[in-house]
Amino acid sequence: MLNPDGDWTKPGTMLALNSADNGVCRMGIFSSDEFTVADGKTLIDEEAGIRYAFDFSNPLPFELYTGEKIK
Repeated sequence: MLNPDGDWTKPGTMLALNSADNGVCRMGIFSSDEFTVADGKTLIDEEAGIRYAFDFSNPLPFELYTGEKIK
C-alpha cells in the first residue's frame, strides 16, 4: 500500500507493508535506472533497497512479481 507518511523525494519511503492479509500492491516504485541482477528471476533496486522476485510459471500468475524491502 502507499505509505501516507512517505516522501516522494525518497522513493524507498513510498511503499509500506500491506496491513491486511492477502493484500497486494498494484504499484512499483523504482529509484534507479539500473538494477542488479541477482539471478534469472530476481532484480534488486539498490537505491530504493527493494528486491523484486518474478514468477514466470506457465500460465503466468495474476501478480507477476513480489517486492521485498531489503534495507
